[in-house]
Amino acid sequence: MLSIVHLNIRSLPKHFDEFRLTPDLVKNDIICFSETWFNGSHYDNNFQLPGYILICKDRGVTSRGGGLAVYIKQNVKFEKVDLACGGTEILCIEIVAANSRFCLVLVYNPPCIASADVSCNFEKLLDANNLRKPTVIIGDFNIDWSGNSQNKENLETLMRLHQYEQLVKEYTRCFKNSKTTIDLIFTNAQSLVPEHKVIKSDISDHFAIQLKVNLKRPKAGFSYVTKRDFKKFDEVEFFNSARCFDFSTVEDVHCVHKAAEILESKIEILVEQFAPFKTQRLKQKNNLCWKCPVASKLSRLKKDAFQKFIDTGFDKTSTAWEDYRLIRNKASNAVRDAKKRAMRAVLNDKTLDQWQKIKIFQGKNYQGNNGIQEIESDGSTTSESPDIAE
Repeated sequence: MLSIVHLNIRSLPKHFDEFRLTPDLVKNDIICFSETWFNGSHYDNNFQLPGYILICKDRGVTSRGGGLAVYIKQNVKFEKVDLACGGTEILCIEIVAANSRFCLVLVYNPPCIASADVSCNFEKLLDANNLRKPTVIIGDFNIDWSGNSQNKENLETLMRLHQYEQLVKEYTRCFKNSKTTIDLIFTNAQSLVPEHKVIKSDISDHFAIQLKVNLKRPKAGFSYVTKRDFKKFDEVEFFNSARCFDFSTVEDVHCVHKAAEILESKIEILVEQFAPFKTQRLKQKNNLCWKCPVASKLSRLKKDAFQKFIDTGFDKTSTAWEDYRLIRNKASNAVRDAKKRAMRAVLNDKTLDQWQKIKIFQGKNYQGNNGIQEIESDGSTTSESPDIAE
C-alpha cells in the first residue's frame, strides 16, 4: 500500500533537520507539509530529499505563513493538477498506479477566512471534474471537527452532499489549554483508505496524520553500475600469468590497427580472469553528513519523553514536562553542534573539490559521517549518548 503523511510544520526551513531525523515522517511514499512558510526567497535545492521529487506552492514574499509542499518518491508516477479554491491554499496531484488513478489534494485553510467564504471555496473545489474520481483531501482546515461550530456544520453538510467522509477522530493540535481536531482527511472512496492514524510528533504544535492508500506500491526504479571487481585481485599472480601469456599472434600481424585490436582482446581475457565485471545496484540513501549516534539517540529519547508528557494530559506542572523540555533542548543542541562540526570537517577536507562538498551537504554520495561520534555540551565533550541525555 502507498503511505501518505501530512504535518502542519510551521516553517519547514526551521524544522527541516528535525523532520529528516523523524522516521515516522521521512519513511513514507508521499510527505505533505502545510505552513511551510516558504516565501519565494528560499531555494528549493536547500530542502531536497534524496529519492524524492519536491513540489511547492509558496504564498509569496508579501505575507508571512502559509505555503504547501509535497515530497513524492521518484518511483511514484503522478501528474500535477491546477485547481483553484479561493483564499484556501491547495496543491493537487493525480497519482497514477497500475490500471487506476486517484487525486490527492493538500489543503491549508487560513483561520482568517470568513465562514461564508470557506463554504464557497470548498464548493468550487468539489465541483471540479478531477475530484469526481477517487480522491483524498488532506491538510489543516482550521475547522475543529470535535466542536460544533457553524463552519464545521457547513463543511460537513457540503462534504456529505458530495459523498465525502471525514476519517480523523482524535485531536491533532494541542495549544495552551485547548485540544482540537483541525487536521483532517476526507475521501469519497473509503475502500481506498483502509488505514489511518495520528502520529504524535513534537516538531510543531500539530500532530501528523498518516494514511495508507489501497494501491500497489510501484517498484522502485533502481539504477545499476557495471565495473570490475578487484576484491580478489592478486597482483603477483596477475603479472606471473601475464609473463606466460601467449602474445605470438600479435607479432604475426603486419597491420598496426589489427595488431592493436588483437592485443586489446588478449589483455581483456587476461584481466577478466583476475578482475571480472560485476553489476551492482546503486542504493540511494537519505544520507546526512552531520548525522551521528548521539543525535539519533537523543531524537529517540525525545520522542519517548514527549509521549510521557502526552500521557499526563499535557500537564506543564509535571516532572514529565521538565524531563521532555530538558531532553528537547539537549537534542536541539546536539544536532546544531553535530552540523557545525560536520560542515567544518567537510569544508576543511582538501581532498574534495567544491562540487563534491556541495553534494555532501545535499546528502548525496556520502558514505559515512567522517567519524563524528561526539558532541560538545556544557563545555565538555562526550561520545556517550546516556551522558548527553542526563
